[in-house]
Amino acid sequence: MTEKPVAVKPHLPNPALPGANWADCYEIRVHAPELTVTEAARMAVGRFPFWVRLLIRVRNAVTNLAGLKPSTYHTASA
Repeated sequence: MTEKPVAVKPHLPNPALPGANWADCYEIRVHAPELTVTEAARMAVGRFPFWVRLLIRVRNAVTNLAGLKPSTYHTASA
């Protein structure tokens, strides 16, 4: 996508979450009517950056020394 996130003026309080602070609210216009909410969420947060996956591997190695089970949930997409 070539669109850039745009800061939007929050409408406070928002009826969806009246107690939330929407002061740093951003939105992006996507011209893909076939894109579902689930697919959009998966594209946005479905894969960790390499450096996060590397830190999780380091954490797993260190906790393994203490006999703790490693986290496999976050490394599944590695």
